[in-house]
Amino acid sequence: MKHARAPSLASNLTRTLVLTIGCIWLLMILGSTWQAHYEISESMDSALDKTAHRLVELSRKDIDAVTRWSTKPEVEERWPHAGDDDHLLYQIVNQNHQVLLRSSNAPAQAITHGLRGGFADVGPWRVFTFLDSGRGIAIHVADTLQHRHEAWLETAAWLLLPWVLALPLLALLIRWITRRQLQPLQDIALQIQQRGGQDLSAVQARSDTRELQTIAASTNQLLGRLESAIDTERALATNAAHELRTPLASALVRLHTLLAMPIDDRARLEAHEAHKSLVRLNRRAEKLMQLSRAESSAASSQSPVNLCRMAQLVVQEFSKDADASRIHLHMPHAQDVVALGDLDILAIALRNLLENAVRYAGSSAIDVVIEAPATMRVRDGGPGVPVESLQSIRLQHVRVSANVVGHGLGLSIVSTIVEKQGGELILYSPPAGQAQGFEACIKLREAPSLQDRSP
Repeated sequence: MKHARAPSLASNLTRTLVLTIGCIWLLMILGSTWQAHYEISESMDSALDKTAHRLVELSRKDIDAVTRWSTKPEVEERWPHAGDDDHLLYQIVNQNHQVLLRSSNAPAQAITHGLRGGFADVGPWRVFTFLDSGRGIAIHVADTLQHRHEAWLETAAWLLLPWVLALPLLALLIRWITRRQLQPLQDIALQIQQRGGQDLSAVQARSDTRELQTIAASTNQLLGRLESAIDTERALATNAAHELRTPLASALVRLHTLLAMPIDDRARLEAHEAHKSLVRLNRRAEKLMQLSRAESSAASSQSPVNLCRMAQLVVQEFSKDADASRIHLHMPHAQDVVALGDLDILAIALRNLLENAVRYAGSSAIDVVIEAPATMRVRDGGPGVPVESLQSIRLQHVRVSANVVGHGLGLSIVSTIVEKQGGELILYSPPAGQAQGFEACIKLREAPSLQDRSP
């Protein structure tokens, strides 16, 4: 089952800030639109009031004339209309609610039948009524509620439009700022990822912020304690292996002497088993010393190494203890293959690969191939390794098969050496062109030929 990729801190901060700022901004806009609605209504009410009082002053004579003829129905048509505004209208009515004078867009009937002064919402209009009790008339000045609503919507739209346009730009700006501010934290994370058992140096905080300095300091304290623990473990393993070599060698000599004496069969069988156990323990101590050396700073030394000559010596030495006919060395005869590295350390790596091949390949042939540029291959035709185990067998104490005696340190030592030497270890199972088998390929950094370096 695949797990979804966790969101980054920059993404979380961007999302949180944009949502927070957006909500605050939206609440401010809603408050502004409500205030705008109130101000628009108040402004339009004030306009109605002023218009009514202005009409009283401007039309006083006309109103008096109309009042005298108010009983004649044709009087209304004789007088000019007060205005042609689509939204603002007026009516002048008498006490009998007869329209004496009106604007062209005003209805022929009185808007309201009440003669109470002030503001009122009547149907689709907002009406202001001015009472002239001395003449017994009322002036109704009104505008449409729809006009007010449209004015409010237009104001709200102009308030919302900048927010809608600015929000994506704000999100991009916040994301850029958060990524820029969090880049030092990403640098610390990258430095920590690059650290391992071979590199526990302190990380550097490329920022003066207090939080990042605290993270870097805490990480460095942890790396320091980890390095101290690893050094203690390495020293313990090295000292233990070194101290065991002499008593193990002495015990093996004594067992050889004992086996040469005339003893009964049961005692001889027990002596043989003890000898096997001591041989395994001696090999274990040797592996621990190799691992300690592979992890030491000596494994990082770099000098030209003739891989062909080194492979000849290792194969020749190894063939004394193994079936020499099984091991075949292939290398170019016309030129030397020269790599940068440490001769003794690389010999340990090749020897471990050969030991693994002899142990796990059964009776199949083993090929040691030296090829340019700076490459060593150890290939066998044994049962091989499951593909899913190719990475795990590089770890310490991991073996291919529980049926074969071993300590699970061989490939771990090789992997550590190759990493220290700046090379690459590639495992194949089966090798290219074979139905089964296993191949370990070490690619090192190429060095100038030894002949080219001679004066």
